[in-house]
Amino acid sequence: MKATAVLFSILYVLASSTAVDLQDCTTPCACQARAEALAGHIKSRLDSATETAANNAMQALKLTAAASVADGQGVKFLAPVAAIALGTVTKDAEALKEATPTITKAIETFTAAAAHYSLVTTLTGEVEAADLDASGNSHYGDANVAAATITPKAENTCPGAKDERQISAEAAQFPPDLKFKQTDLHMAIHITCAKDSGDASDGAIVGNKIKTKASFSTSAISKNNGALSNGAFKPIATGKLLTQQTLPTTLNADAASIKAAVNKVEQVKAITDSDVFTNNGKLREYSKTKIYNLQPADKEQKAV
Repeated sequence: MKATAVLFSILYVLASSTAVDLQDCTTPCACQARAEALAGHIKSRLDSATETAANNAMQALKLTAAASVADGQGVKFLAPVAAIALGTVTKDAEALKEATPTITKAIETFTAAAAHYSLVTTLTGEVEAADLDASGNSHYGDANVAAATITPKAENTCPGAKDERQISAEAAQFPPDLKFKQTDLHMAIHITCAKDSGDASDGAIVGNKIKTKASFSTSAISKNNGALSNGAFKPIATGKLLTQQTLPTTLNADAASIKAAVNKVEQVKAITDSDVFTNNGKLREYSKTKIYNLQPADKEQKAV
């Protein structure tokens, strides 16, 4: 007995040491994938339960219809089966009524979060804007403008997104902290005076340009007042372009109720012969006393 206890203790320690907690989603695209996976997970559970409940209702109707026209031994068998089926349908309806609003709201919330993370992922980066070239004049007042063409951003290769798309066992348990990261989008307009070589400008003459660009980042960008120097870009206008509305605290707030709602819809099971004839205690008792005329004290006969 003592050896068994020690063995179980060892197994428990091993299991505990190898357990993996839900990790932070460190990039916007990984957070997007996690939000989409959670929304898809709970939607599939709700859809499956709804389909099962509909099938159960159809079976209950068929059994009820059959019981209504049966006679003799037929009605003795069909009536209790139909009653159990109708009871199952009632429980299914109650479970869906209670769980559906919570799950539907959660799907909308996770979808909104995913859309935000997707937009941030798409916009993050730099966009080159126009260059002003003095082209031999001693001033920039009539400088030639070389307008830049904004090219579409290539699809991002996102670290961790592939793993997040397959919902983890940890995330499916809806822990109190779903480890989303608040991600706002910041913008800055940059300017520099520089030569084509990148060195600092030495005047409004050929080969000297005023260059501009815009950048988008998940980190705040500080303005940099003062003189331009060394040909480096200086941010001259900065600010938060996009604020995350569906915050991680919002996503975490309903984790417990979402978990409870998912557990509730997972209790919607298909009506099967096993459920009706074996697992339901009331029907077994009804069958013994009403159909087989056995009294509670009688010894139950083995099936032939």
